[in-house]
Amino acid sequence: MLKYSETAGIIRLEGNRLGRPYHRLPDVFNRKFDVIELRLGNWFLKKHRANIQLKNISFKMDVVNKSAELLASPIGDVGFDIDRSLLLTLLDNFYGMEISADDASNDSVLTKTEQRLKSRMAVEIISLLFNSESLNLPLPVKPNSNGIQTHWAWQAIFSLSDDASRTFSLLLDDAHTDYILNMLRKHDKHQAREGRPHDKTLSAESVAAAVSTLPLNLKIKVAELSLNVAMLTTLRPGDILPVSLPDAFPIYIGSAQLFTGMIVEEHDRLMLSDIKEIVAEKTYE
Repeated sequence: MLKYSETAGIIRLEGNRLGRPYHRLPDVFNRKFDVIELRLGNWFLKKHRANIQLKNISFKMDVVNKSAELLASPIGDVGFDIDRSLLLTLLDNFYGMEISADDASNDSVLTKTEQRLKSRMAVEIISLLFNSESLNLPLPVKPNSNGIQTHWAWQAIFSLSDDASRTFSLLLDDAHTDYILNMLRKHDKHQAREGRPHDKTLSAESVAAAVSTLPLNLKIKVAELSLNVAMLTTLRPGDILPVSLPDAFPIYIGSAQLFTGMIVEEHDRLMLSDIKEIVAEKTYE
């Protein structure tokens, strides 16, 4: 049990998503954190003359974002958004533009210069993240100026410093989240097959060794007595039932009788002795 104040960073899973491993989506990003950090750092340095390093990646589900730059991939829509202050900082580093407090407000409308930079960053950064060395998502993306997408199934927030305003976001629709989940399933199945690579090519010796160690239960029928219902109703505690014992007792494996044997007593223990295989009689026409 956790207090509400202690649940920071915990992803709340809605009921309609139960049974699907959405909790594993952050692992796709976090296990490639070092590669993503290096590639993003090099990109910001070369493209914008900014020494920016990735600090953290956080995640949210079921996000509403109307200002994200929309791009299309072969399976659906993907979005990109960036904090206004970070966008203006990049413009200042590259073009020497002066930033006012009003310009840095996220509520104001982007200028054409800011919008062009945001659109270019969307294509380049998402292509960088989808690269085989990063997230290994072989999905080409291109601008989708005619599309409309406001609700996103998943959001990955990339923090570039301890300042909460220096972030950009990757937004995925349901098709992309399902695509990543399917990749995880295929990866799990591939690892499972690698864990037992010789299952389909067992040698004859291995098969014989496996069969010879199979556990079997032997059942011995000691006696059989036929009674009708009337006789059963007259039975009382202490009654003695006459039973005749055969010379050899039938031995079963499952429901098939395969052997016969003798029951002997040795040192107060019952044992099977003189076990013989039952050979089926041949019939001739």
